[in-house]
Amino acid sequence: QAILLNREDKNEKDKLLDFYAENFGRIGVLGRGIRNAQSKLAPNLMIFSRLEIVFVAKKSSPFSNGNGWLLTDAAEIDPFLNVKNNDEKFFKAGEFALFLKRFIAGQQEDANLWKIIVGGFNFLDKQNLNSEDLKNLDLLFRLRILKELGHLNQEEIDIPIFSDEWI
Repeated sequence: QAILLNREDKNEKDKLLDFYAENFGRIGVLGRGIRNAQSKLAPNLMIFSRLEIVFVAKKSSPFSNGNGWLLTDAAEIDPFLNVKNNDEKFFKAGEFALFLKRFIAGQQEDANLWKIIVGGFNFLDKQNLNSEDLKNLDLLFRLRILKELGHLNQEEIDIPIFSDEWI
């Protein structure tokens, strides 16, 4: 499983996809041909969706060093529709994604980090949040990520914010 954090055009038919995957951590994957109108994968690759993905190592070619991954299949698990249909939530999801991109350098499986990321996106999607709630959720999300990555010591913060619950 993975959450699609970012998509960017690679050329006229391909996209580079940035996922946080449960069993791989943050991973960049090439979506070959998904910009093509006939692509079977493209409808399943909506930004900030939770997906079941399958990818393989790219083969070497004269134009590539063989490093990287190639997407072969994707199925949507949770589209987080409330995030996509609410401008403030969508913007906040984008901030989550940029934060993750900044602090998670590459592939590194971390079950706790996966729980925090999925929990944050689920909470953002399922709860009715006003602007103040969104600010608080953002702070909580960032603190939990930083704590899990070892940038914060729980003893340094005198608030019980590191439970498994998103309340």
